[in-house]
Amino acid sequence: MRTILAQPLTKDRFSPYGAFADLLQPEGFKLGDPAAEFFPDLLRVFPGAAMAGLSVVRTVHRPWVVDTAEQHDLATEILLPLDGDIICFVAPPCAAFPAAQTEAFLVPRGTAIAVKPGVWHKAPFPAAPQTVHTLVLLPERTYAVDCRVQTPAAEERIEILL
Repeated sequence: MRTILAQPLTKDRFSPYGAFADLLQPEGFKLGDPAAEFFPDLLRVFPGAAMAGLSVVRTVHRPWVVDTAEQHDLATEILLPLDGDIICFVAPPCAAFPAAQTEAFLVPRGTAIAVKPGVWHKAPFPAAPQTVHTLVLLPERTYAVDCRVQTPAAEERIEILL
C-alpha cells in the first residue's frame, strides 16, 4: 500500500478534477446590501437541463484508505460538507482506476467541490474523529444509471495522510 498526503484545496491543484467555492466566506461579485448579500454563480454545474437530486452521505470516522473508487461518465458531482471537514480523493478520468495518479484534498466544512465527469472518487473521509454529513448533488438517479465502481488490488490501495 502506498501513501499520499491530503493537500489543501487550491484552484491550480484541483482544476484538473473540478472546481470549488467556499460558501461560508464567499468572495467576488455580489448583489444587494449588507443585510442580504447575494453571491451568484459561485460554482457552475450541470450544463443543459437535468433534474437534480439532493442526497446526503453520512460518513463515520474510519481509516483513510482508498479501497474502492467510482466514476460517472456524464455527471458532475457536487460535494458540500455540512458539519465537519472532509478528505476527498480524486484521480484522472480513464477506463480503469489509476491508483498511481490519485490525489487527496482537505475540503473545509462549507466548501462545495464540483467533481468533473469521469474523475475517479468515492465517499469522503471525515478529517477528524467524528461523523460528517455531506450534501451530494447529482442528476437524479445517477447512482443507478451512471456509476462505475472498481476495487483496486491490495497492493494498489492507498493510505491518505494529513
